[in-house]
Amino acid sequence: MSGRVSSPPPLCADRQSLPILDNSGYDLAMNVNLTPDLEALVQRKVQSGLYNNQSEVVREALRLLLERDLAREAQLAGLRNALTEGLSQADRGELLPGAKVVAQVRASLRGGKKRGSSGK
Repeated sequence: MSGRVSSPPPLCADRQSLPILDNSGYDLAMNVNLTPDLEALVQRKVQSGLYNNQSEVVREALRLLLERDLAREAQLAGLRNALTEGLSQADRGELLPGAKVVAQVRASLRGGKKRGSSGK
């Protein structure tokens, strides 16, 4: 491929690959193999008018994937921090009896079910 491509070529039905083009002006392209279902999804998104071309659909999907990955990393960091704090508390002897904790969790779960069922 030579020269700058202003818009992506159509999907190749036989290869089911989607060219991904760079907006930076560099001669850069990537072919991504899609399943027929994913290819159809990309085409539907473009046909809906929400996206101008296949590349926009894939870029948006990748942005959403990155956003999800970052949210998952933040959640895991929070869990690791909570675990570290819990282990520190255990090291200091600040423990609760297991039976008491289980009773509290059960009561909390029962309370949540009652609120959820009566509120809707």
